[in-house]
Amino acid sequence: MEEYGVFLISLSYTEEGQLRGRLKTLSDEEDYEFGDLAEAVLKIEELLDRQMGSRSSPLRQFDETGGIKRGAYLPASKGKGPKNQFCIRIYYRQHESWQGEIRWQDGEQRMYFHSVLELLKLIKSAAVIPQI
Repeated sequence: MEEYGVFLISLSYTEEGQLRGRLKTLSDEEDYEFGDLAEAVLKIEELLDRQMGSRSSPLRQFDETGGIKRGAYLPASKGKGPKNQFCIRIYYRQHESWQGEIRWQDGEQRMYFHSVLELLKLIKSAAVIPQI
């Protein structure tokens, strides 16, 4: 079964300190590069439209008992893993925004978000800026 609405984001910084990164989905093998978080959001929205259709489509899947199926996550890193890697699971797309969960790939933290703006703030606040 294919996984929809799950994205792995890896962040890095240019020598000038500008945020950039790579985006990967569980439903295809292609990596997508982005130059800032706004570009990443637009790419995710495009991929969701391709995977699930219109913006009003819920991204829920149900298990055999009728409960919302959370699905398997990408394996978290052991110990002190990469600091700028996140797994994002989008459960719903409602009111022109996303609702879902973000999990840090070092396995130490998981939070829910209620909008794209809240997701961006979580990513921005958690991103580790390398000391140059």
